[in-house]
Amino acid sequence: MQFRTLFGTAVLLLALGVGTAMAGNADRIGTAGGQELTIPNSARGLALGGGAVADAGGVEMLWYNPAAIASVRNVEAYFSNLSYIADMDKSYVAVAVKGGFGTIAVSADVLQIGDIIETTEDAPEGTGRVFSPNFSILGLSYGRYMTDQVRIGTTLKVVNESILNEQATGVTFDAGILYRPGPRGVSFGLALKNFGPNMQFTGSDFESFHRTADNPNANDRALASQSAAFELPSYFELGARYEVGMGETSELAGYGSFRSNNFNNDEVKVGAEYSYEQTVFLRGGGVLSANDDYLFGPAFGAGVAIPVGAQSVIYADYTLRTVSDYFDDNHMFAVKFEF
Repeated sequence: MQFRTLFGTAVLLLALGVGTAMAGNADRIGTAGGQELTIPNSARGLALGGGAVADAGGVEMLWYNPAAIASVRNVEAYFSNLSYIADMDKSYVAVAVKGGFGTIAVSADVLQIGDIIETTEDAPEGTGRVFSPNFSILGLSYGRYMTDQVRIGTTLKVVNESILNEQATGVTFDAGILYRPGPRGVSFGLALKNFGPNMQFTGSDFESFHRTADNPNANDRALASQSAAFELPSYFELGARYEVGMGETSELAGYGSFRSNNFNNDEVKVGAEYSYEQTVFLRGGGVLSANDDYLFGPAFGAGVAIPVGAQSVIYADYTLRTVSDYFDDNHMFAVKFEF
């Protein structure tokens, strides 16, 4: 009875998020800030078209569903690097440790925009100053088994954005559930992502000095403008995974998910993964979006598992995601250590 109450409460909380997320439409595209929260960190998940919310793959699937870390057997460490659009680069690291109370994970990722030449009204060609914006996310996650079929997880993230002397800091919350019913190979997942209060930039560059009197001997007065607060890119996602055996050594898993955004058109994501002896992996997937200007095309990836000793495994993954226009294709490399 206690489990049913807890599980029902969790499902209700996630369902309530649908109402907020379903508010999204094409008129709101580009209105949310904190877009670094929407850039994936998992090479495997990216190759599956992003539809991996129902995958219990451990720390590598933490970004898609925090309940995934409940599957960690002992200790897992994960590193990834994404060559994103417009010469941007995103690096990510996460470590998950399983204990008797559940699994705890800490994570950090940094989005590097690159060098930007400062321009002003008085110097539209540049002031000679170069600056580098920095966006970072620190996360603390917890996941555990509720029963042998149900896993839950949460993540608390601190988001920081800094541009010159301006800075915005916010807190977001993720929650997720993974459910595997009786039939082997069938699993379902749902997650709420990036829910939290609005963020706002503050800093000394919002201040300027102006002469407010005709008297030439009057001192300049400092006046400050205020940045508008911006909403975070929250969304609700529901997905499924189905796995079938292909002989004694191979397996094929299919993925599908529906994402309802508060800042964009809704999306359907599909993907598939073929594995041979749980050692060699081939993946592919993509996103179906009603947005005519959607930038990304299909993704393809491969991975290999290398046993190290009796209990340890090293996973190496690579993913290529095609980009339709203007920018080069995305490349992501990742390594996971399982101890």
